[in-house]
Amino acid sequence: MAFPLLNNVSKKTSIILFFVLFVFGYIFSSLLAVLITGMLSGYVSELNILRVVQICGQLFMFIIPALSYVSLVKKYPAKALGFNRMPLYGCIGVLMIFFIVPINDLLLKWNESITLPESLRNVEYFFKEMQKVAEETTDIMLNVDTIGGLILNIIMVAVLAAVGEELVFRSLIQPFMIRSFKNAHLGIFFTAVLFSAFHFEFYGFLPRLVLGMLLGYMFFYTRSIWTSIIMHFINNAIIVVLYYINNIGLTNIDVDTIGRTDNSFVLAGSLILMIISFIITVNCYKKYDNETVIYDR
Repeated sequence: MAFPLLNNVSKKTSIILFFVLFVFGYIFSSLLAVLITGMLSGYVSELNILRVVQICGQLFMFIIPALSYVSLVKKYPAKALGFNRMPLYGCIGVLMIFFIVPINDLLLKWNESITLPESLRNVEYFFKEMQKVAEETTDIMLNVDTIGGLILNIIMVAVLAAVGEELVFRSLIQPFMIRSFKNAHLGIFFTAVLFSAFHFEFYGFLPRLVLGMLLGYMFFYTRSIWTSIIMHFINNAIIVVLYYINNIGLTNIDVDTIGRTDNSFVLAGSLILMIISFIITVNCYKKYDNETVIYDR
């Protein structure tokens, strides 16, 4: 099959096309979720309904629109998505997922303590209700005690979420943002803002923003979407596995507060490790000879 499927598509048209595909995917997956819930309610468990809805959402809202878009307008779809060989120094990103835990948990603590002015009490109540629903949904999906349930959760929450969200936010939106602002840092930052906002969890916005920036910078400096996909996968898989080992009685870890500490030395150590890792990554990037420049395609 020859790509692109559509010839001579202008930049403006390609942006509109991406927006249409994404919105259509969002609407379709939402309608499908309502349909599935209505058809299966009373016949299968709430857990299995959530599983089907989660899988459909990742496929139709993220993965299929991203693949469709590059197939329609890009001559080399795989390269346009950043599917280049991940350089060895991309492994630093994996370590940074662990190094950043104390810092991000401190940000989560600050985020949760935010109170809005009296005039915005209704907005604050709405945010808290959304957060409550999100937490309840997560608990229902992740509280499993079988190997089958663990594998299914890793596929849904770690594999599909990592692939789908990275293809949309890092492979497609981030390069567009960088070109629009003509500045990599601003492009990465505002992509991370969209990434965090899209999860609709106000009281988890700051740590997810920082995570989004970390994923964005590692994608930018390694020129490979595999880097951010693997990092995103590990970040989500850790939570899935912790829920599982708690449920089978191996541990009794409070997943919501893991990594939380008031120890200044631990926090300082976390920050220092992040800075050192980032400096090493940038220096490796400067020496790395990558023929594929994904931001100029």
